[in-house]
Amino acid sequence: MNLPEEFIELLKNDLGETKASEVISDMAKEPSVAIRINPSKIEGDKIAEMLDHLPIKGNIPHCPAGYFLSERPSFTFDPVFHSGGYYVQDASSMIIEKLLEFIPSQNEEIKEERGLRALDLCAAPGGKSTHLISLLEGYKNSIIVCNEVIKSRATILAENIAKWGYPNVCVTNNDPSEFTSLEKYFDIILVDAPCSGEGMFRKDERAIQEWSLENVKLCAQRQRRIVADIWPALTDGGVIAYSTCTLNRMEDEENVEWICNELGGKLLYQRRFYPGGEEAGEGLFFALIKKDGEYTQREEPRQKRQNKNLTKFTSQIEFIGEQYTLLKKRDILKGYPKDLAEEMIAIEGKLRVLLSGVAVAEFIESKRGEPIIIPHTDLIQSKAYKKGSLPEYEISLQQAIAFLKKEPMVLPPDSKKGYILLTYKSLPLGLVKNLGNRTNNLWPNSRRILKGG
Repeated sequence: MNLPEEFIELLKNDLGETKASEVISDMAKEPSVAIRINPSKIEGDKIAEMLDHLPIKGNIPHCPAGYFLSERPSFTFDPVFHSGGYYVQDASSMIIEKLLEFIPSQNEEIKEERGLRALDLCAAPGGKSTHLISLLEGYKNSIIVCNEVIKSRATILAENIAKWGYPNVCVTNNDPSEFTSLEKYFDIILVDAPCSGEGMFRKDERAIQEWSLENVKLCAQRQRRIVADIWPALTDGGVIAYSTCTLNRMEDEENVEWICNELGGKLLYQRRFYPGGEEAGEGLFFALIKKDGEYTQREEPRQKRQNKNLTKFTSQIEFIGEQYTLLKKRDILKGYPKDLAEEMIAIEGKLRVLLSGVAVAEFIESKRGEPIIIPHTDLIQSKAYKKGSLPEYEISLQQAIAFLKKEPMVLPPDSKKGYILLTYKSLPLGLVKNLGNRTNNLWPNSRRILKGG
């Protein structure tokens, strides 16, 4: 690995000759592979059974749901992955588990009634977001906003969030400066800031080629701007998690000092992972900072005017529970948790939202001019799906891969006609419409497996 000389000198200045040599040596090793289980889909006592096809090597010490793999399998051809059963994520990034020790006011009233409001500001492709969603599952009535400023990456983020299966999430596509309308709203903000990428050198040759000391300085300044822009949206006493995948002090410790001194915060926790460390995957810096002030009741956003794109839908839909508010947005029926619906709709009025709640069904017009309601893939992969409301058919690995490629499928002659939920290892995977002699494959085109295998 041909590392930039200025990077090596910077590393030696920060770490000393011996430690810097160890880090450089580790950068030449093969990257580790890790996954994190979705606890809402794979229970602890079922992990060995559900993931017996993966080369699990051992648990990640700082994340109970995280596991190292001994080699990298082809995740593309694993239906458990496509069903949202687990997320492929770098082990170092799973340190956000530490948030549970520091989030504000961990009392029963917060857990059982008010919940928390969290924002993952730089969220794509969704690793930290899905982790945060799982961590806050025990906080009833919480809302998580997952934001990505680049539109193409935000679309990928929305797909990964939908697969994870929680209806209390919004995916947005906004610049940090556009959150001014949500002042002191979020109890938790994650800022995985764009950086010079030194911690990814062994995985990304392009990061080495693009590195320069001048770029490090530019990244450090941009990171400060991002945090300063989003700081007003954090509640007094709230916690910001600041992270980078780089190794220098300018983008890491010096920026944390700047945040505390200039914006008003207190450092709660800080840790650095180097590539190939005993508990690590790639290089990562992570810090938790508490905003000055006493934690107070947040002010929830309100709609200034009714969203004309959303209309109430009062008919009964058999495949979603009664605890959801249903609203029609053009040809899509959306579901929101009833206690959170008003607030989530208000967020839609303030930000550019790509996903909010859960897509329940799609409406198409029949030849007779009557609307046909087609259940949505996002719903059957969601906690909002009413189990047992659709007939199910368990498929084999070969059938599942064919389904994910959108290849034709014929079900047994005695199968029920109409919409059928396909399961793999008992996990909801997708939908077909059984016509008897053939089926219509309802797997979304955007998620179709394109390559062979």
